[in-house]
Amino acid sequence: EGFIQIHAQMKLNELKKTKSRMSEGAIRRREEQRQQEQRSKEAIEQIQWAVGVQKVSRGRLVSHTDFVVSLSRLMEQSSRFRQVMAGFSLSIVGQGQFCHLGDDGSLVVPHDWH
Repeated sequence: EGFIQIHAQMKLNELKKTKSRMSEGAIRRREEQRQQEQRSKEAIEQIQWAVGVQKVSRGRLVSHTDFVVSLSRLMEQSSRFRQVMAGFSLSIVGQGQFCHLGDDGSLVVPHDWH
């Protein structure tokens, strides 16, 4: 998906090569994105089971990598957090925000918590 801008002087051969090159890159990036989404899904399932949270979400500004790392840190301390977090929903958000309760009652935690 996307658009390619070409100039009026571009030859058909050059256009085909450019399209081919860009398609390969797009396919590779999409596959990487699918893998990241799968890792995120697996991390969500693990933290739900280990800590007992109902729902886990990722903020728009948090990359899949930061999301998975944050959930991994929670997993390392799951026995410590289980009593506090069980039954809640969890939202991992961008850095610089403090832990707090969201408007929907979910626990909001910055991805770079320590």
